[in-house]
Amino acid sequence: MGHGRLRDDKTCENCGYIVDKSYCSQYGQKNVETRQTFGALVAHFIEDFTHYDGAFWKTIKYLLFYPGRLTKEYLSGKRQKFVPPVKLYIFISFVTFFIAVSSIDDEGPDLSQDNTEANTEERYHLTINNKKIYTPQQLDSVHKTLPEDEKFNAFELWFEKKQLEKGRQLGEIDSSKKGFVKEFVPLLPKVLFIYLPIFAFWLWVFHGKTRWYFFDHGIFTLHFYSFLLLSVTLLEIFLFILSIVLTDDIVDAITIILYFLNIIYAIFYLFKSRYNFYKEKIGISLLKSFLLLLINTIFFLALFIIAAMYASYKI
Repeated sequence: MGHGRLRDDKTCENCGYIVDKSYCSQYGQKNVETRQTFGALVAHFIEDFTHYDGAFWKTIKYLLFYPGRLTKEYLSGKRQKFVPPVKLYIFISFVTFFIAVSSIDDEGPDLSQDNTEANTEERYHLTINNKKIYTPQQLDSVHKTLPEDEKFNAFELWFEKKQLEKGRQLGEIDSSKKGFVKEFVPLLPKVLFIYLPIFAFWLWVFHGKTRWYFFDHGIFTLHFYSFLLLSVTLLEIFLFILSIVLTDDIVDAITIILYFLNIIYAIFYLFKSRYNFYKEKIGISLLKSFLLLLINTIFFLALFIIAAMYASYKI
């Protein structure tokens, strides 16, 4: 398939060189009509991404079911067969977070109406051991006396203190939580983008500097995170379909099971892809994979918490 109708004029619009057939031999530009219909532009985009020769679907198949092979094939020079790593990551990332943002519930309590009962409702508080907590200081005092299994985690404690400080009406707290989600979800692609070179850096630290370039680790990183995003996207689409035909309780139970299995497969994928790509002894490969998983979990959680705190300050 071509990107539009070829021009009758054989002079390249880019450099003025004579075009023998379809492409300029000087710079490779295709000699097609520049003015096209909207339908042609859409077809152009789809053709660019999928190549119409199976490159897109072959890339997806390798990405999902052959850990490490896509990176190995791409770096060996077989690049025309696959979607470029950066383009692949951007496309999958866009789809993943577009679905995530679209799924945020825009509906919340209507706080703009003049409702006497709502306006006179007492402000937000916590009830712990039959005692009402209205200030962060009270929460600290009571929280220290709680058994370990009843205490808030660090983020929950920080979040509740923020709500107490703001003195929100009881009816406002749901709106506050939804506001947090709306601020936090759009931050995730930025956090992930920031983390990509950090992940590649740790790969560089753990492997021979003479055999591997940082570029190689970067390609591995793009493919690995493309896989993670794609697996989550496919899972969310499948769960959405299930939610149409099944009850919420059943879907919730299936969600827990499938996300657990997805996490297990993601861990296996990291171990298997590293082993296939870096070709180390199995024991060394397992040890390095475990250390990478541990280190990167800590670093990513740190960025995740920073983003959550920033989102909380924004609401």
